[in-house]
Amino acid sequence: MSVFKNLFSDNKVFLKNSYFLYLSHFADYFLLLFFLPFIAKNIGAEEFGKISLSQTFGVFIVLIFEFGSPLFLTREVAVSRKSRLKLDLLLIKSLVMKFYILPICIILTMISVHYVPIFKENPFFIYLVFLGSFAQGITPAWYFAGQEKMKIIGLSKIICRVIGFIFIITFVRDPNDGWIVLAGYTLTSCLICAYLFYESLKDIKTLKLPSFQEIKVLLSESSNSFLITFFPVIYQTLSMFLLSIFVNPIQLGLFYGANRIYRALNSLYSPIGQAFFPKIAFNNLVDSTLAKGLIKNFTAFFLVFGTLMFTSLFLFSKQIISILLGVQFHDASIVLILFGSVLPLTALSHVLGRQWMMATNQDSIFMKIQFLSSSFSFIVFILMINKYGIISIPISLISYELSSIFLIIIYLFNKNTHE
Repeated sequence: MSVFKNLFSDNKVFLKNSYFLYLSHFADYFLLLFFLPFIAKNIGAEEFGKISLSQTFGVFIVLIFEFGSPLFLTREVAVSRKSRLKLDLLLIKSLVMKFYILPICIILTMISVHYVPIFKENPFFIYLVFLGSFAQGITPAWYFAGQEKMKIIGLSKIICRVIGFIFIITFVRDPNDGWIVLAGYTLTSCLICAYLFYESLKDIKTLKLPSFQEIKVLLSESSNSFLITFFPVIYQTLSMFLLSIFVNPIQLGLFYGANRIYRALNSLYSPIGQAFFPKIAFNNLVDSTLAKGLIKNFTAFFLVFGTLMFTSLFLFSKQIISILLGVQFHDASIVLILFGSVLPLTALSHVLGRQWMMATNQDSIFMKIQFLSSSFSFIVFILMINKYGIISIPISLISYELSSIFLIIIYLFNKNTHE
């Protein structure tokens, strides 16, 4: 208890920011769980699998559009928050940079529509997802996160997501309405993007278009942060595409049903992590000893949190699936339990990697660790997919987290030994 008391005491701003970020992630993940029984019942497991695979592609496109913004630009804003000129330049350069990236994303989308069977049969799904991904990718949430103005992010998301779900509930009636679900998500992403841009542009004092050279510099500086998130997501996206070839649509729907619940629980790390990241980055500049003490307490908190979530899924997976997905998804229980076992591992790798290594400017090393871990887990997935089907993905995720933790600990131990 003293660990948690030391972590959270005398820090009202941190707790307030965590609250609003949890509100934001409630809008992104847990609000979906409230509406999941309605969506799953009305469109069925097969259509649910198709729209979920489309959304997996959308996550990949968002990642490219963001190009490391949630990590690199959040850190830059956190350490430059008192310089209005630097913040203005970051906002404008980020937006222009993402328009340079746009043609690449369009080409990747057209290739996917042509070569992925489910996308080829449902191209309109992908076009809707692409529009929403573009809006989400250029949204300047990093600008507010770096300044610890989480209230703006949280309130905008909860209001816009509710609008989107009202749209879905109003119009989704049968298995042919999967595209309406995707349209609802796209609508909310566009609304959030418009509002956060409106709020950020109100702050701008200096408006100057950056040169191509400045954009190249920003791309170079962001590259490690981008690759840190890119390697795990590209491995997961390719895994999903391959899975859609090896299993039938109903099995795919079962997998995505369990995956949605797992992602909702996994997302619980992000709000407090986002609130903590600017704090640890700033404190590391001032007092590295204090920063190390904070990260130790944070690690203990996350491990307890992750273990509690795994225990809940292990004991009540069938009941959770029955409530959220219905009886037609009962066979997804073992998949959900395996996903649950990933949660404590993610807690440790998240704090050591995305928090400590990123806050202490060890981006390049962490990027290499992510590449090695993603490559290893993808090999595990390839070796298992034919025999184990949908459970091969959670097993490969376990191998990914274990290898990440192992490599990070080895690196940090060697670093401390030579200092």
